[in-house]
Parts: sequence; C-alpha cells; structure tokens
Amino acid sequence: MTDRKIIPMTDDVQIPPRRPLTLKDVSEASGVSEMTVSRVLRNRGDVSDATRAKVLAAAKSLGYVPNKIAGALASSRVNLVAVIIPSLSNMVFPDVMTGISEILDDTPLQPVVGVTN
Repeated sequence: MTDRKIIPMTDDVQIPPRRPLTLKDVSEASGVSEMTVSRVLRNRGDVSDATRAKVLAAAKSLGYVPNKIAGALASSRVNLVAVIIPSLSNMVFPDVMTGISEILDDTPLQPVVGVTN
C-alpha cells in the first residue's frame, strides 16, 4: 500500500485555475516545433505522416482544442460568424443559435456568440 496524502475538501481549499493549453504544450508533448504543430493542426504545409500522427496523438491526449478566435486574429482568414443576441432567457434565441449551428456544421465557419443583455 502506498502512502498517499488525503487532503480534505473544504471551502478554504483553493484550487488554482488551469491555464488553457497552447501550441507550446502540444509541441513539447510531441517533440516537434510549435510551427510544425501549427501546420498539422491547420492541415497546411508539408508534414510527414509519422509526424502528423505524433502531433495529433499528443493533442488528443492533452485535450488540446484550438482557439478559433486567436487563430483568426493571427491570420488573414476569418472563418467566424458573429451572432449577437439580446438575451438567453427568451426561449426563441437558444433555438435560433441551434439553427445557426446546424447550418454552419457543414461549413468551415464557426459561430461566435455575444449576448447584450
């Protein structure tokens, strides 16, 4: 039996927030450069199948999800559709968002939602 410390969960215990994963994290986990990770995740550039598989496996095991907004800001391509709605409390607007998402599913476009309240 191993000696494990059991820390009681109380209101006094502060769990530090996890920072979002970055290309650097995937780069370190896969042993390739950040540029190579970027090429693999954007499906651009010449990358060997073995390297592509290694990067994708590292990204999956880490739970990396690309930040679409950051990617759009960093490139000249913007595949984002801004959707501004006045409220989420009205039953109509979640249905509108569902419809927009369903239409965009078959495209490279991603919705970005703003709520004005």
